[in-house]
Amino acid sequence: MLDSIQIGQPLPDLLVQTADGKPMALAALVSAPSTLLNFMHGTWCPDCVNQLRSLQRHQLAIATTGTSIVVIMADVPAHVAAFQLATQPSLGYTVVADPDGTAHQRAGVGDDTAMVVIDAQGIVRHFAIWRGHRNHPGYQAILQTLQDLRDASPK
Repeated sequence: MLDSIQIGQPLPDLLVQTADGKPMALAALVSAPSTLLNFMHGTWCPDCVNQLRSLQRHQLAIATTGTSIVVIMADVPAHVAAFQLATQPSLGYTVVADPDGTAHQRAGVGDDTAMVVIDAQGIVRHFAIWRGHRNHPGYQAILQTLQDLRDASPK
């Protein structure tokens, strides 16, 4: 049974692989106070590569909201590792592989790109999906969402 992501619910158990091919629970990458999970196609996708570079450019602003970044690529670990090695300056955030797309499917993302914000307890606080890379709100809107979530969280 698929465990699609639902706002206000815990992140479903999703398994991914590190860039060196080791299995890992996605929940192990969730950090305090929040984590931005970005589900993408792969290193072969020009739109996804542009999105990776945009995340890199906005990483400092995202970090000021207390949010860490994890990208889940529906790609093989070797491609993820090669991309990370070739990217200069380095990405500076975690990128993991989902080679058979199981995590994407279980999350309810399928073949689309999506952004999920998880709090430190693993509860989904925001979920947005972009079918075919259309209607991506841009990082200013994402930053505003992260700031709003930070401001609304209990102190």
